[in-house]
Amino acid sequence: NEAGEFVGFDVVIGNPPYGVKYTELEKKHVLQQYVLAEDIYTTFIELSGKITSVGATAGLITPITWLTGSKFVKTRMSLLGEFSLLKAINLPYDIFADAYVDTGLYFFKKEAVDTSLVFEFEPKANINLLDLDEIVFNKCSRLEWGVKDEKKINLNEGDNSIFRKIDAVTERLENHSLTARGILANKEDYTNTTICTNEQKKVFIGQLNRYSMNSDYCVIKYGDNLKEKPKSYDFFVGERILIRRIISRQFRIMATLTTEEFVCKKDIYIVKLTNEKLSYEYILALLNSKLISYYKTKNSGAAKKDDFTQITLGDIRQLPIQNIELALQQPFIDKVNAIITDKQNNTDASQLEAEVDAMVYALYGL
Repeated sequence: NEAGEFVGFDVVIGNPPYGVKYTELEKKHVLQQYVLAEDIYTTFIELSGKITSVGATAGLITPITWLTGSKFVKTRMSLLGEFSLLKAINLPYDIFADAYVDTGLYFFKKEAVDTSLVFEFEPKANINLLDLDEIVFNKCSRLEWGVKDEKKINLNEGDNSIFRKIDAVTERLENHSLTARGILANKEDYTNTTICTNEQKKVFIGQLNRYSMNSDYCVIKYGDNLKEKPKSYDFFVGERILIRRIISRQFRIMATLTTEEFVCKKDIYIVKLTNEKLSYEYILALLNSKLISYYKTKNSGAAKKDDFTQITLGDIRQLPIQNIELALQQPFIDKVNAIITDKQNNTDASQLEAEVDAMVYALYGL
């Protein structure tokens, strides 16, 4: 200002780094100076708010993960105050040849703005600079995303109209189940045999798909030698749902049922129901449905990535469940059993799966 005091920049433009691995000293310094330390690029978002003047704008290119990622809640909450999201553009995959990360253009303003202008390109669109001038923006109200539990920001209004109906379901899968991920072992823990001794357990090493899995196993030493394992071995016995962490290239969740005893690796999540009034087949139908895959992948930073698209255990736990009577679950049970039988017989089950999809749409009022 006229007195020579720093009051902030009128414009800040930045292309922050991301994914930096801090040393312990660096991490301590960052945590002492900043609140938004989920990733180094979110720290730069906070810094932008600190160095802009009131009413000024900051424009940054960053990964898209802060919009929906579960670990970025603090960043989203910070935009409910005087530093607001003014405009957001999610870019297509591979927009930068030398940076294999999904990115967007985000503009922040140093004042309270209740409505953001937003746009999302199709993931595989080819664009040029002129396309940015022709964008027709939608409006996204922070009065809407700001009341959600994790404050997730979705830029597609068509999606939001669907998600509002799904989010209205207050029951979550974690209220009716126990969940865990499989083991993380050392290479020397595995034995290429199918015969188990007292200390050894059969471990699944094959392919898991929707409603099916192949029979590919070896043996592993199971005990304190493992790097990671669930708190209880019970997760590997009895009826349970198995879910592949890596989703398909069609952005579909891959889950199946089993009752056989075996250990699975960390890339598989395990669901054991605690509510006897919910059937495994019914929950499996929801998990494998087109609607729930769409809902979860659109609301998960990990699932939006173009490389190694995945779903987190937290995503699974937060699945909205229609807690319906067992009699109303029976049509889902019958369809799922028929699909599983067809899969086992290598018979085309696509029509049955489409029928289940339609049933799930109706279940959630769509």
